[in-house]
Amino acid sequence: MAMSEGEWNVVLKAWAHVESDPAGIGQAVLLRLFADHKETLSSFPKFKNLSPAELQSSGDVRAHGLIVVNKLTEVFKKKGEHANSLKPLAESHSKKHKIPIQYFEMISDVIVKVMAEKIADFGADGQAAVRKALKVFTTDIGIFYES
Repeated sequence: MAMSEGEWNVVLKAWAHVESDPAGIGQAVLLRLFADHKETLSSFPKFKNLSPAELQSSGDVRAHGLIVVNKLTEVFKKKGEHANSLKPLAESHSKKHKIPIQYFEMISDVIVKVMAEKIADFGADGQAAVRKALKVFTTDIGIFYES
């Protein structure tokens, strides 16, 4: 699934809001992921035994959220030319961390929800473009999971 230059530009415009607070948005995404998909928490040894209140105040959750946002920022800025960024990410998540590929789909949905809540002008076009970019990301990382 390829994206046009125009679609990538819509993604990057919306994503600029995320880049303005990467740790805060990243933390919000992870907290929502853990709340909406409790099974994902078991894949995070540092977090799996924390209460919701402890997760909320955890500097480690915030730090990991920052990592997630920064990696997606790197990938999105490559506008589809991201294979070199995805291969090591896929290898670490599939082999070392044992993260099921479905969790990337779950977090993708959560990212769009959180963006819609936090960005006033994140309308239908922006949401569709970000969803498509995240689908490209998930599909492409899945290729490396299989290899």
